[in-house]
Amino acid sequence: MCKVQSAPSWRIALVAAAIVIGLLVGGGRPSTVRAQEGAPFAGGEALVRFEEGAPALLVSQALAVANATILRTIEPLSIHVLSIPDGTEELAIDVLSALAIVDFAELNYVMEGAYVPDDPLLAPASHGRSALAVNGAEAWDITLGHAGVVVAIVDTGVDGTHEDLELRVLPGKDFINGDLDASDDNGHGTHIAGIVGAIADNGIGSAGMANASLLPVKVLDAQSQGTSASVAEGLLWSTDQGANVINLSLAGPDNQTVREAVDYAVAGSVVLVAAAGNNGSSVLRYPAAYSDVVSVGALDRYGRRFAVSNYGPTLDIMAPGHAVTNASWSADTPNTYASRSGTSQATAHVSGAVALMLAISPTLDREEISEILRNTAVDLGTPGRDDQFGYGRLHAGDAVFEAQTAGSPESTPPTATATNTALPTATATNTALPTATATNTALPTATATNTALPTATATNTALPT
Repeated sequence: MCKVQSAPSWRIALVAAAIVIGLLVGGGRPSTVRAQEGAPFAGGEALVRFEEGAPALLVSQALAVANATILRTIEPLSIHVLSIPDGTEELAIDVLSALAIVDFAELNYVMEGAYVPDDPLLAPASHGRSALAVNGAEAWDITLGHAGVVVAIVDTGVDGTHEDLELRVLPGKDFINGDLDASDDNGHGTHIAGIVGAIADNGIGSAGMANASLLPVKVLDAQSQGTSASVAEGLLWSTDQGANVINLSLAGPDNQTVREAVDYAVAGSVVLVAAAGNNGSSVLRYPAAYSDVVSVGALDRYGRRFAVSNYGPTLDIMAPGHAVTNASWSADTPNTYASRSGTSQATAHVSGAVALMLAISPTLDREEISEILRNTAVDLGTPGRDDQFGYGRLHAGDAVFEAQTAGSPESTPPTATATNTALPTATATNTALPTATATNTALPTATATNTALPTATATNTALPT
């Protein structure tokens, strides 16, 4: 679990540090300072990147002035995760940011799973919120999906032994504990994985949106908290593993580290789908608010904006996010199911729809997919796009139909594989940052017939607070 600090409303005076800096490096352009009032961050840590070619001696002196040591380096971004004394985080980034050899320095912001707790009154089990609510059956008449499409679940991990997932989960990676075991210890990631790709038509549990391969990437801890560093590492690794879609059912403040990891994934032709956040705010959280990411808000069981769902000018699309029942994880009960709510669950529906689109037309690029999602969405609220609902509710059937028309169905997705390469490290010290919640669901091979999906037999287990 990460030590969480809250940025104070005042900034620490840096007159003495400025004098030292002036002696260390004279002149040069000011580097970027990244600190946001009130945004929680990991205590005892900071992020920095030095200018390319900065002399090693000056780098050592800069770290000494900031009382910092390098824990590890996020490659290929050349961003260092620093260890610094608790309580000096803002002072350290101000000191480093004043140096001409520093490209940027920022706090290691906390990223959280984008869900809210459910209880029986909030989530009646009698109302269906599933793939069927976004016209999934129409999409399945065209394709059930393809195991060659890889969806990375960047979250709390995935229970790869779950009866509704185990046939679809690839080997993953844990960026919280620094190992290759991406098992879930929260339940959020497994739930998200189930919505994306739980096995359909097998007579048990629920059903996911698509037959796809699920890549578990643990960037959130047991409390569903991670950092911008852990999320960035998960994004980079998922891209390098060949993920076609990255599901980001997590949210946090804007920061350069995650922004550059998003850019890396976009450059790698990955479709990123992220949760708008659960603050009931008119401002989306990040990474959903980035223009290259498909941002998803949540609908309640009546098709209205779910009260906690963020909204605003950067919102793209809506999907069910109220009391969605699917696979989950419990330390005491194997093969459990749960009902959960939030923009996390809505996001997973859209990621699953994208997996179906790529299964039928693997050559579609990110921009084409985004355009199809917008053009086929069911308009809600004010006619046309609006800030409450974006372009409207996901219509998976129409999206897959349009994808089939626009793409090249004769091209078959490659077989999904994942290699467990070493975690990026800078030093022998392997201190793992807390990560964002992740779901790890595996999908079985789709059956040839499109029979009705079984009703999920699930209990409404309590979500972690």
